[in-house]
Amino acid sequence: MNNPINCILAIFLITFLFLLCIATVLIIIKILKTQNDYSFYFKNGSRLYNLAFKDDLTDLFNRNAYIRDLAKIKRNKLKSLWFSIFDIDDFKTINDTKGHLYGDEVLILAANRLSEIFCEKKHTIYRIGGDEFLVISKDIAENELIDLLLKLKKAELKN
Repeated sequence: MNNPINCILAIFLITFLFLLCIATVLIIIKILKTQNDYSFYFKNGSRLYNLAFKDDLTDLFNRNAYIRDLAKIKRNKLKSLWFSIFDIDDFKTINDTKGHLYGDEVLILAANRLSEIFCEKKHTIYRIGGDEFLVISKDIAENELIDLLLKLKKAELKN
């Protein structure tokens, strides 16, 4: 090691290995941070987000989104919070007699109707089961919700 070139190479090699170790540690820290934050993978509108939180047929939020949002709601201070649950009467009969494609059209029509009535941002609509829908309404008065429900009932009677 008395040769100056060998000393320089040894110092270079030690420095390179040291920097490589630091880079490896930084990469491991980055990986550990992203593993705990799954929202990184579920950006709104991404394919993975839609698969996880949207219903393919109706494009409404699904049960997974409801569970996620329920946890968020528990942390918020709200003036009022209303849960409205809907299902389609005799939906099994519709599927059995008219077929599943017709049943899908009924579900889409129901989802569209709910989206038209509960269109403001303070309402979130979910398809939580086969023919079951849930609307969460935040910070609205009871009479305002009743008006929307009556409007939905009138729309239902027209068809």
